[in-house]
Amino acid sequence: MDESNPLLLLSPAITKNMFSKICRCLIIRAYQFRIYPKKKQEVILNRTLTTCRHLYNNALAERKRQADLNRLKKQFDVFPWGKPEWIYYEDQANDLSGSKTDFQKGVHSQVL
Repeated sequence: MDESNPLLLLSPAITKNMFSKICRCLIIRAYQFRIYPKKKQEVILNRTLTTCRHLYNNALAERKRQADLNRLKKQFDVFPWGKPEWIYYEDQANDLSGSKTDFQKGVHSQVL
């Protein structure tokens, strides 16, 4: 028995053939596709990616601001409700539907 394979040590009933089949199932493959968009499609893709990037960066900045505010409140021991207030992803995602700008309305909702 091969001592270097940890899966073989777990169960003596696993043969080398079964071990190789298990390992092949666990391999994650990645595919890359090259696309050649037309000029109009490229403009739409760039606008979509720019909108998503700005949206993500603004949401991250808001969460960082809240974390800094919580840190300052903790330093001075001032919490209005007795505990820190956090901004969660779910809250930001739910607020997004009501506060979409014109650029965000041009992007499909599943992308945002």
